[in-house]
Amino acid sequence: ANVVAPSASADLLFRLVDDPQSTIDRVSSICSGFGASVELIAVNPPVPMEYVSDAITGYDFDTVAFNTDIPYFDFCKGEGPPGKAVLYGHGSITDAHTLREHIIVDDLRQLVSCYGE
Repeated sequence: ANVVAPSASADLLFRLVDDPQSTIDRVSSICSGFGASVELIAVNPPVPMEYVSDAITGYDFDTVAFNTDIPYFDFCKGEGPPGKAVLYGHGSITDAHTLREHIIVDDLRQLVSCYGE
């Protein structure tokens, strides 16, 4: 015989590169069709980082279409306007959070001296 649980829950995480409202609306619509509700824990829109090209010189860099945790950091401890951040590290951002995610050992060795600069 089949057993049906009296209730169920799921936690979902979407890391988006565009405005989150359309995804929120779509997930809510799908869930409501099954009589389920949606509780939104946290959301952030894309983070404009055009300032990086003016702030960073002497390093190779690129802006990519990935989301970031930057909006959740309080750089100024609530005192003044939000700070600006740069995501920095060795390896390739195009490999991050993929099935091929890795970092080359030589990159790790170079990383140690770069963080000391």
